Amino acid sequence: PMRETLGFAPDDKVFVFVSAGHYRRKGFFLAVEALALFRKSQCTAKLLVVGGTESRLRALQEQLDAQHPGWREFVTFTGMVPDVERYFAASDAFLFPSFSEAFALVEVEAAACGLPLFLTRHHGSEMILEDGVNGRYVDFDAKRIAEVLAEFIENKWRPQPGVHLKHALDSEAY
Repeated sequence: PMRETLGFAPDDKVFVFVSAGHYRRKGFFLAVEALALFRKSQCTAKLLVVGGTESRLRALQEQLDAQHPGWREFVTFTGMVPDVERYFAASDAFLFPSFSEAFALVEVEAAACGLPLFLTRHHGSEMILEDGVNGRYVDFDAKRIAEVLAEFIENKWRPQPGVHLKHALDSEAY
């Protein structure tokens, strides 16, 4: 139901990006650029941006107007919401090409909701993502991110069923 509320078609592939701030550091513009590149060949990819204050989102949208005039065709902003899990449920995957994180709880939340993860290598990502199993690592390059996302969108790669979190350290290893 949330997909319909947000205006997504059943065949759209929706990537969710969640942040309350620090958009540049968290790779927001890299995510937009990757989807813009992918959409040149196919129009099924969408970016759902959850979080952010009204004033900050307005500033982001002004930047997008200058960098990607057609962004409104594939980016949806929600602002701050109390029920992020409903937006995860409306999404097909979690995209978070962050340049630097200490440990991103939002990645754990997305994985716990069963979303495939598309993450850059940053502190903590190795505890959550098992490349090729519950998600894919992406580089800090929009073109290469678009190529990895295309494999998912075109069903050339699928996450393994039932695997949502990589085990950072099991009791035997500890």
